[in-house]
Amino acid sequence: MLADAGLDKESFTSKLDFAQVDAGLTLLLSRNKLDTFVSVMKNLTKAGYTAWQFAGKRSREILSDELLLLLETGRTEYCVKIVESLSECGFLTKKLIDSARVIASCAKSWNLSLAYRFVKLLSRKPWHYNLMIREFSYNHQLQSSFDVLDIMREFGVAPDLYTYRALIDSCGRCNESSKAAVVFETMLKDGFKPNVFVYNSLMNVSVGDLDEVQRYYQHMQGAGITGNLASFNILLKAYAACGRADLAADLYFRIQQTGELNLDVVSYNAVINVFGRAKMWEKALRVKADIIEAGVTPNVVTWTSIIEACATAGLVERVFQEFDEMLSAGCCPNVDCYNALLQACVMAGQNERAFQLFQEWKQTGQIRPLSDHLNHPDPLCRTYELIAVSDIFPRPSPSWNGYIDEENWDSLRLSRCKPNLLTYNWMMKACGAAPERIRSLMLEMQAFNLIPDVTSWSILLGAYGSNGDLEGCMDTFKEMRRARFKPDVVAYTTLIKACVLFGESDMAFEIFQEMKAAGVRPNAVTYNTLIRGHRSHSQLFQVQRALAIYEEMREAGHTLNDFTLQGLIKEWGEGLSDGRPSSYVDSEKGFLEYTEALVQKVAAHARDHNDNSIVDLHGLSMGEARAAVLAVLRTIKERFLLGNPVTGDLVINTGVGHHSEDKGVSILRDVVLGVLQEELGLCVESVLADVPGQASSSQLGSSGSSDGSSSHLPRTPVRPHRPVNLGRLKVIKESLNAWLGRKSQTVTDRQ
Repeated sequence: MLADAGLDKESFTSKLDFAQVDAGLTLLLSRNKLDTFVSVMKNLTKAGYTAWQFAGKRSREILSDELLLLLETGRTEYCVKIVESLSECGFLTKKLIDSARVIASCAKSWNLSLAYRFVKLLSRKPWHYNLMIREFSYNHQLQSSFDVLDIMREFGVAPDLYTYRALIDSCGRCNESSKAAVVFETMLKDGFKPNVFVYNSLMNVSVGDLDEVQRYYQHMQGAGITGNLASFNILLKAYAACGRADLAADLYFRIQQTGELNLDVVSYNAVINVFGRAKMWEKALRVKADIIEAGVTPNVVTWTSIIEACATAGLVERVFQEFDEMLSAGCCPNVDCYNALLQACVMAGQNERAFQLFQEWKQTGQIRPLSDHLNHPDPLCRTYELIAVSDIFPRPSPSWNGYIDEENWDSLRLSRCKPNLLTYNWMMKACGAAPERIRSLMLEMQAFNLIPDVTSWSILLGAYGSNGDLEGCMDTFKEMRRARFKPDVVAYTTLIKACVLFGESDMAFEIFQEMKAAGVRPNAVTYNTLIRGHRSHSQLFQVQRALAIYEEMREAGHTLNDFTLQGLIKEWGEGLSDGRPSSYVDSEKGFLEYTEALVQKVAAHARDHNDNSIVDLHGLSMGEARAAVLAVLRTIKERFLLGNPVTGDLVINTGVGHHSEDKGVSILRDVVLGVLQEELGLCVESVLADVPGQASSSQLGSSGSSDGSSSHLPRTPVRPHRPVNLGRLKVIKESLNAWLGRKSQTVTDRQ
């Protein structure tokens, strides 16, 4: 370029004033002439100069600020384009801008190709690619994180151990523990030896699956790698997630005895949290004593965890004692600590006390120690009437002068905090069955720029439901949806409970179906509430529906609460017995306590529409066997009334009851015969053993009447020439149809 103009490069360069050039470049950048600056740099490069040498310290600083401003304003692609151009002019990319911020900005805009364009300007080392993997997973782009690994291999950049660890951590952020396991297997195949940090990442990804966490921990120990403090904390986290406080206690006390790890305050806090959730408050307090003995200073998380542990156990006064001790130790409480105080009061039913503390917190930004409340003659608030507070942090009232002097007020002001969403949710619970008071709180929190969440709406739903106001409950549910909140399992269950309390079991079931269609998984409370709604109904389809819900609950792996459903089966089945009491009473249980086996057997028959029915009573007690037989016969009766006659025999396998005193003796057989023959008048036969050439069955007692029914027959069977299976009984179809005909005729006569 200089030659074309007839200029000699050395002569031209000698006459240049570099300070003036730098001043001119600085002026361009300060006027936002970034494109012009780049153009000058390109022209200098074409002229054979090292362009970056013309940019002094001041101009380079302004250039970096301008590039950073492009990122902050969302112009990431333009920023990368400028960096590419300047890189061609000899500028070092790492000197221009923080590479981590550019990659994070690309990930935020989900632009993998742009991130790769930028990384190509840097060194061909895996560090920047590992950064891409991490940043894209932060933005829930797991597939892009895996694509980075493919890009590395395509362009000859060898992944290192941190690459695989970054992928494992990415799977954890996106809740893909199975993919993390695949990454681990791939890492082993590629010849990498995992270290303790990789194992910690694997355990942390699988923290919700205790078996998987323990498998990785054992794998680590088998590889001769000793766990560190992070491993210990992750194990505690897994135990807490699975509710295994016993395992957490064993691990903690073993560490304490062996001294193999020097626990820090984070580890102690994790232990206290596990014990607190399990209502093991005494062990939580013991850990606090261990903290002090070890010379570790408890922080606000420690004290809050202790307070929450006592609150969960219902120890309100101990909560405030710990709070006073916390303040005496010079630890400033935060919003979580204050919420724990309110939680303790609400859980113990001390709602007025909770509102007193709440009003004090709103007015001063703090809650005073218990000793101040006991000794001071003028509490800030003696009522829990809701009031509007325009200034959440006013100066303290004159009555506080004896407790907070002007000298300490500025330091105390720094420790003050505002109530948050959780605070208001606890106070809504303190309102109980007062929906209007809850709505007042919801309006107040919006004045403080807090938006009610799904929990807030669920509490309001529960208040209407507790009052039996189903209409108000339904209107609130619709209002919640109009506010663009997606109901969760708590909201749906609360609405279902309101329907059950109002006797609307069909509506409750419709909401249950809607809940599943919306992708919300029912929990154990949902299922039990729904089953409870069928207790007062006796139609077959409703009992079948309750049994279907029960089966679905069992298959979902929830803890079963069978008493409601079992009571339904008993009431429904006993309707056949004409009110005549049975002499076969279960001496241990009675008829009101049944096992899961009873419900499963009745559920299986209720779903079975085959002509030949078999009822298996194995494993049931006497009372349970009676209820099962009556429930099955009630099912047959309901189907008969719908126009479905019996076309096959009913076979009842009594087996051997688990309360039998003599091993191998069927104590259920006499119970079943008493129900079928004495109470219902059915003809019962005993099925013979499967012997060739022998008759298939023999009738028990004397022959019945011509219609297939029987009178009160003795239950001692006629001994045949061959042994009979005394545990197997059969009611022939003719006897069943005759009995059902008499039952239906009785119903017609009554009408």
